[in-house]
Amino acid sequence: MFGDSPPKSGLRSIAPSLLSGGLLGLAAPPWGWWPLAWIALIPLWVAVNRTPSPRSAFSKGWIAGSVYYLILLVWLVGMHPLTWLGFSWTASLALAVGCWLLVSLIAGLSFGAWAVALGHLSQTAPLTQISAATLIWVILEYGLTLGPLAFPWGTLAITQSNGWYLPWAELGGGPLLVALILTVNGLLSTAWIQQSWTGVITTGAILLGALSWRGTLPTTGSELPKLKVGIIQINITQEARRTLTTKQIMAMVTQGYQDLVTQGAQIVITSETVLTRTWDETAFSTPLWQAIQRQKTPLLLGAWGETSAGFTNRLYALGANGVIDQVDKVQLVPFGETIPFARFLGNFSPLGNPGLIAGLGKAPLQTPWGAVGVAICYDSAFPYILRTQVQEGATWLVTSTNDAWFGPTMPLQRHALETLRAVELGRPLVRASNTGSSGAIDPRGQTLILTQRNKYDLVTVAITPQQRATLYTTYGNLWILGVLLGAVGIGQKKFPRF
Repeated sequence: MFGDSPPKSGLRSIAPSLLSGGLLGLAAPPWGWWPLAWIALIPLWVAVNRTPSPRSAFSKGWIAGSVYYLILLVWLVGMHPLTWLGFSWTASLALAVGCWLLVSLIAGLSFGAWAVALGHLSQTAPLTQISAATLIWVILEYGLTLGPLAFPWGTLAITQSNGWYLPWAELGGGPLLVALILTVNGLLSTAWIQQSWTGVITTGAILLGALSWRGTLPTTGSELPKLKVGIIQINITQEARRTLTTKQIMAMVTQGYQDLVTQGAQIVITSETVLTRTWDETAFSTPLWQAIQRQKTPLLLGAWGETSAGFTNRLYALGANGVIDQVDKVQLVPFGETIPFARFLGNFSPLGNPGLIAGLGKAPLQTPWGAVGVAICYDSAFPYILRTQVQEGATWLVTSTNDAWFGPTMPLQRHALETLRAVELGRPLVRASNTGSSGAIDPRGQTLILTQRNKYDLVTVAITPQQRATLYTTYGNLWILGVLLGAVGIGQKKFPRF
């Protein structure tokens, strides 16, 4: 048994953790080698079963998780240089690298917690360990969507955004994909530990069976008329935003809007807070408002909002008669738009606009072209935000974002997250990003269009809004948790060993 092996020291003792973390990192965008996710956890799983003490298991899991996030979040270094904010070149680099390291090490703690649980389960029946470990991972990922430090960016589901098993997200969302990945890794790990072919055969049967379903839920009668959407990728860097006037930016938006209407766009979308002002009474005297009145084509405009409690990050739906509807960003970025535990930490941030007010995010945005589910920037990482709006009648989805702060791999990971959202909810999704990439995804997860980064671009794309409800839209994660809980009991009572 591997559990009887003597402990290793030095680099050999952490090699399995480094390998698992590295393989998971390569499975995620931008690399996108998605098959690696189905075997990536085997080295860590086997290593924890060899030395299941809580301290050893935690350190192995933490190292694996930290390596995964260091690869995934390298775009945080792309914040450098921040000299335009007044930092020296050296201080800017230190801030960017420090942020990257700190966030990665903290995010890796969830892997450590999971590994402790895995080690605790090492003496149980194999199928009990596999199903319980899978259940715990799914619960931990859900926990990362909660609280002031919520950070679900690293869900294992993003590794499958271009994979064969993406259609399964329609049944159970990202959590179902994660559960399948953990189950396969567990079966193969147990087969390795026990030197048995049973786990390999079982794994092959699961994967082949999963491939037999390719998203065949009925769609007849659910499609609405096609809609031609225009996207303004205005391409204003954060440094340029400090020098351009509101009037200049509004002129750029106005020209882009008019050009897209000329190209046949039925509705036009801008990026997040493309205007660094509110849309108030003074805005109704601007050339942009005059263009909207003249063209009568709705515009979804990113700007600030103002409430009695403070300012918000808002997307306005503007029509010929004024503001049709508006929605505020729900999930504010920690230390960028809000300061967690500000009572103790103060309200200072060298980046962003701390102190914004979060929106409720319950109802979709109403437009002349139907109800739209809206996610502003960080919102797209949280499945519940768009799922709630689809339950309330949204027939297509919009994300409005500004990724100009970060390195080039970040938009690719956002695209992966939004591909999951489109498939989970069975809705086409259109993204307008400040510096790119902007694009559109159909309800099956196929990319319809994707722009290049760091260039001004105006694009149109035809989408087909949908009315049908996927199983994930209706039932969410509850049935997955029920199946996994049942599997824990069944594995213990009926299948004590392979």
